[in-house]
Amino acid sequence: FQVNLRGQDPTARHLKELKSRNLMKDSESFGPRFGVDPNKLEEAGWAVVFPRGVDPLIVDALRPLLNRRKDQAGSLYKEFAGDKAYMKGDSKDDFLRRQGMGPGQPDPPRVPYYVLIAGDPETIPYSFQYQLDVQYAVGRIWFETVDEYARYAESVIHAETGKISLPRKVALFGA
Repeated sequence: FQVNLRGQDPTARHLKELKSRNLMKDSESFGPRFGVDPNKLEEAGWAVVFPRGVDPLIVDALRPLLNRRKDQAGSLYKEFAGDKAYMKGDSKDDFLRRQGMGPGQPDPPRVPYYVLIAGDPETIPYSFQYQLDVQYAVGRIWFETVDEYARYAESVIHAETGKISLPRKVALFGA
């Protein structure tokens, strides 16, 4: 692994982190800091990262889901917006430094283990997501309209609370 899809060489620091993660993949020390159960949001935490200058209507559309995660994660819930938001050109290290974190295992009181990026890949690049994903459990949502953000939030809540029931399906693929 020497070149990413955009033809850019990864930094030496990023390669070192990837190699370290590979060595730790079977270790109990992979994931949040020792003693934190990654299966419990109240221990591992949950965060959302918005781009600087996010449309407030997007945040409002996600509010029901954000409130649910806040109830689940308690004091380990974080919204990275405003001065704490992703800023154009941020590396993972730049972003974490502004949150009081350095490299290494996640420390949920500073930056929770579970991180949702809410923004398009032009505003918050995939490279930032992939760098952050070396140590954190990162996902991303991006929709074209505010209404789609609201429907996403509503559907997640309905799925988690059992208000919708979909038929079970299995799809298999083989090459």
